[in-house]
Amino acid sequence: MRADLVKSGDVFRAELAQIVPTRHAAYHAMSATATMYYYALQKFEADVFAEDEIEVADKACEDALGNALLADKADKDPFYDFWQSATLLRV
Repeated sequence: MRADLVKSGDVFRAELAQIVPTRHAAYHAMSATATMYYYALQKFEADVFAEDEIEVADKACEDALGNALLADKADKDPFYDFWQSATLLRV
């Protein structure tokens, strides 16, 4: 029984060392990208269409979603919905 606990502890530490940094990076990318898109779209209020900033934010959203494999679906779905809503404003 003790050997099983040691083994499960080792497995837990290994997963923790690999999964947690990847999940953190995924959430950080989604947050940073949403913020980038928000500030680019905020310029619409001043009648400024920041096409270059929006294009960069759109590409960053694509990359963030591609790297968000370990993020929870409950978090990825609102991010995707935000991205799609922001994209519709460009059209």
